[in-house]
Amino acid sequence: YISASRLGPTHREILDDSFITNRVGRNGEHRLNVLTNIGKHYLLPGDTEKHSLKDTVNYWMNAILNGFTINVHGIEDDQADVLSLRIIRPDGKTGYKAINSGFGYSYILSVIEAILLSSATCPVFIENPEAHLHPAAQSRLAKLIIWAANNGRQIFIETHSEHVLDGLRVWVTKDANLKQNDLYIHYFNM
Repeated sequence: YISASRLGPTHREILDDSFITNRVGRNGEHRLNVLTNIGKHYLLPGDTEKHSLKDTVNYWMNAILNGFTINVHGIEDDQADVLSLRIIRPDGKTGYKAINSGFGYSYILSVIEAILLSSATCPVFIENPEAHLHPAAQSRLAKLIIWAANNGRQIFIETHSEHVLDGLRVWVTKDANLKQNDLYIHYFNM
């Protein structure tokens, strides 16, 4: 489960190798720890070689955020080892501390990780995956959700975004492996 009130940009996050049932954390509080501790188990669309979680996350960050990726840096501290997140521009030359960039970069990281770590036996529930994202990025996020569903994952999202819904509708029509019954949209009128 990933809450709508996820962890935004931070200066530092404490390095901790202990993982709980929700590896990413309800608010994304373990998002950087997960990237540093999981080996090569992940496939990219159209690829047969397995990749690390960090490489797979960067593939989807690039796809959703139009060329931006991330890098995790370890920092020695007096009290404990800590990690910091840097946002890498599409030109690959310039990076920003996460604290100096928009909330969308940090918010989407937890969502991507949770989706990639989910499985058919371990579904993921995400509140407002579109939070702090540009409308085009919200629509591109739908491609990740459809790809994950096509690879046996169960994903439940609660959204207020017409861009996510439209993206889901568009991507499900482009994916020949998905059937109409593989996508359910429930509307609630209050």
